[in-house]
Amino acid sequence: MSGLEHEPSHAARSDASLGELLGEVSRDLSTLLRQEVELAKAELQQSAGRAGRGAGMYGGAGVAAWLTLLFLSIALWWAIADATGHGWSALIVAALWAVVAAVLAAMGITALITTLARTEEQAGGWNSIVAVTLAILGGSFFDLSQGPEILSQVSLITPHAWFLQGLDVLAVSSSSLVDLALPLAALLGIGLVTGAIGLVRSRSLVVSR
Repeated sequence: MSGLEHEPSHAARSDASLGELLGEVSRDLSTLLRQEVELAKAELQQSAGRAGRGAGMYGGAGVAAWLTLLFLSIALWWAIADATGHGWSALIVAALWAVVAAVLAAMGITALITTLARTEEQAGGWNSIVAVTLAILGGSFFDLSQGPEILSQVSLITPHAWFLQGLDVLAVSSSSLVDLALPLAALLGIGLVTGAIGLVRSRSLVVSR
């Protein structure tokens, strides 16, 4: 009898020990998960703080660069005005900025296309095709006003059309800097957007490799 009574009590203790072990494991897992979540939150907060500081510094640098270019442009405007007058000197400075904006737009598009290609030869071929296509759509080879209205609308996605529009503004003697503001803004916008996308893609490609 004593042997039979001993066996159930031993099984009960084994079941109790197994249950306690499973309970401890589940508690340890819950604690570990909570700790991982808290660690992830702390890392995200640190990353967000660093990103915010970096964005603030980048924005401040952009404002400082813009002010520097603004006052340099004003100084150049006044320097040229001694020989040409303030009206013509303003248009000359604006024309220089139109060229700079067009170059930036072209560089941005080239950088974006280069990141999409897999080889240098492919990038060169794609850049040539895109350059010719944009030139055609932008009206570099023919007057878009002679074609359908839809072509004039489509041309606005190209830097060529905005550059030609800026040249048309400069060709009018009664034009002002206000008239040139939209073409300049469009060219700079195209260059900044395509350049930024190309930069992000190039960084992602470097990290993936």
